[in-house]
Amino acid sequence: MADTLTLRSPLQSWEARFTALPASATISEEPFIAMVDLWVDPSGPGGNAAADLLGVAALPTTPSTAVAGSNTMLIWFGPQEWLVTSRDRTGEALEAQLRAAITEHGGAAVDVSAQRTTVRLRGAHARDVLAKGCSLDLHPTVFGPGAAAQTMLGLAAVVRTRRLRVRRERRQRQRRRGEHERDDRPEAPDPHNPHVRGLADSARPGQ
Repeated sequence: MADTLTLRSPLQSWEARFTALPASATISEEPFIAMVDLWVDPSGPGGNAAADLLGVAALPTTPSTAVAGSNTMLIWFGPQEWLVTSRDRTGEALEAQLRAAITEHGGAAVDVSAQRTTVRLRGAHARDVLAKGCSLDLHPTVFGPGAAAQTMLGLAAVVRTRRLRVRRERRQRQRRRGEHERDDRPEAPDPHNPHVRGLADSARPGQ
């Protein structure tokens, strides 16, 4: 008899601990968001084809920014590289659609959904929590809506983004680093000392 596999999010076992956190710094996992690494020349026909498919006027070329497309988010990773996220497509489907659009123009797309999860951080102390283990300047005048950056949070590699319209913090992290995040989380909620681990951030598709 064949084994039955149950879909399980990377931070599913942390749900109760996240629920116990105070309203000043809440954490919620948003699992199973499709994520695809995209490589293509943004000024060439492949870049135009990818932009049309993703519902944006053009692929973002400003460093450390993210833009919303048609139920997608594009996060700048480099001069010819982006992380594309989507809620309404699987990673396999998004990869296949991008490959069909850009391969003939020298582009490439790889599904990396299985490596990452997404966590949303909300509350008055959300920025304080991130500042505990992150070297980025998170002041709103520097890291405002639409900003995005790859960095470290504690010992975890994360993609840090700021939602385009709503003031909520979000991070995406690679699953294999999750075990390094646990010691920063408080055993008892304290709104004035929000050490948190088990976080991971980036931007909500389509927002």
